[in-house]
Amino acid sequence: MAGHGEEYGGADLVSIDVAPPVRRESFPGAALQSAREAMGESLRDVSRHTRIPERHLEAIERADYRVFHAALYAVGFARTYARHVGLTEPWIAEAVRAHYLAERLPERDAAPGLESSAIQSAVPAILAAVLSICAVLILVGWLLRMWG
Repeated sequence: MAGHGEEYGGADLVSIDVAPPVRRESFPGAALQSAREAMGESLRDVSRHTRIPERHLEAIERADYRVFHAALYAVGFARTYARHVGLTEPWIAEAVRAHYLAERLPERDAAPGLESSAIQSAVPAILAAVLSICAVLILVGWLLRMWG
């Protein structure tokens, strides 16, 4: 069996205990899915054994990390999944972390710019509303003093 970083037919491979060799360049979800299928297990089987919800396993296989609130969850679930199907955990963890960050960072980088410009455009309206409320309170206070 090929070890971590060894060559197998010209392709760089990841060492695995149960499944056939998996190409390193394939995204981690495909490697996990291939290993799972080689074991003859369904996502439901893996979910029951690992106690990871099927939707999270599906998301990892599709490399769709939007369902995870943090990289910690995606990486942790992928490590557990890798352990169950016999893949190299550190490689899977690093690959998932890299994919997660590649998917999530553009959104995170874009969001602050959008949020700050949205806030900046809302400041005049908020300021006008606050000043209007203050003016009404001052007017009501003045009228109460005059009539009272």
